[in-house]
Amino acid sequence: MTNLQYTEKKWIIAHNSNDVCHYVVLEAGIDLTTGQPNVETFDSFEECAERIVTLGFDLNTVIGPKKQSIEDAKLLAIAEFLKYTDSK
Repeated sequence: MTNLQYTEKKWIIAHNSNDVCHYVVLEAGIDLTTGQPNVETFDSFEECAERIVTLGFDLNTVIGPKKQSIEDAKLLAIAEFLKYTDSK
């Protein structure tokens, strides 16, 4: 069992290197306990997302729209808008 607590916001994935990958944004001072054997900590969403993909997991399945922060959702919306306007 792994227990984590940080003094600043971190992006965390806990996985078994096979078929389980959990994602969480851990705010400062909040405890996290996981039974997964591998826990990786990142300073940004981008680093975390890149690692999820590198591990072979589908980013949308692991993170999903309901687990995104408002900032991440805004960035994705802007990217979709730009993709739409570029196709016109």
